[in-house]
Amino acid sequence: MASHDALFGLTLEGIIETWNPAAEKLFGYSASEAIGKNVNILARPDQREHQQQLLARALSSDVVTPYEARRQRKDGSVVDIVVALAPVRSADGTVTSISVAIHDISERKEWEQRQLFMARELAHRNKNSFAILQGILRSTLRNTKNPEDFAAAFSSRLHSLAAAQDVLTANEWRGTELGALIRLQLAAHLFADDRRVEFSGPVISLAPEYASPLGLIFNELTTNAIKYGALSLPKGTVKINWHVEKIDQTPSKLFITWQERGGPKITSKVIVGFGITIIEKGLPEAVVKNNFAEEGLTCSLELALNRPIP
Repeated sequence: MASHDALFGLTLEGIIETWNPAAEKLFGYSASEAIGKNVNILARPDQREHQQQLLARALSSDVVTPYEARRQRKDGSVVDIVVALAPVRSADGTVTSISVAIHDISERKEWEQRQLFMARELAHRNKNSFAILQGILRSTLRNTKNPEDFAAAFSSRLHSLAAAQDVLTANEWRGTELGALIRLQLAAHLFADDRRVEFSGPVISLAPEYASPLGLIFNELTTNAIKYGALSLPKGTVKINWHVEKIDQTPSKLFITWQERGGPKITSKVIVGFGITIIEKGLPEAVVKNNFAEEGLTCSLELALNRPIP
């Protein structure tokens, strides 16, 4: 009665005759529902023949090594388990019934699947990261005039990719939380309590493939703001806000706005360099618009959330 494992007894014909509380919890059948029923109620049709073969081995006094299996609950869901069978004998050695012990291993199986997924995802992301690095290397080299500028720009972009990987790793590669990603990108350049930067927006989880491109976009926005924009002056400010909208049956859309104020006035034509190219084209699925108004840059991003992470 106190066991955490499901324990029950079977007659020689496979009829359930005892049923402990852990069995009720695991399979959903109360003792009154289970007792008197054939043990086949716990197996899907395609599993029943194998189950009967193992019961026959136990009845013939063969040792049945604990084995992994999948069994069916009352509600039709399937659970991963380890099953141990043992014959129950009378004083003269005759087998009178079968004792069954079942241990739930569904959490372990989920963990194993998660580890396998993460290993595959890591290999895939590493390949993508190398491709991204190669593109950044070539473009940064092509758009910088001297080794010092190249080193600074390339190092900044490397840190941006690393920060995106940190967010993914913290979330076991299931996705990225937008607010955490943005704050981590800015933290590479600013103090955490910098009051010139204001964040506002709900918690939004995104598919993992958005982490690196969005990270690079915010790295470039931050770098440009520090060098030429609002964050180059003590009283300059940046407001970053985001929200999601859902209209009828269309995919939800994410809207992000980066607004700079209080920096140097924008009076001349903006030179489009590699940094602006990353901002505008770094995420092909997104619609990005830069408004270089006299009072400061406003960058707006619109992205259809085809694969949100719950």
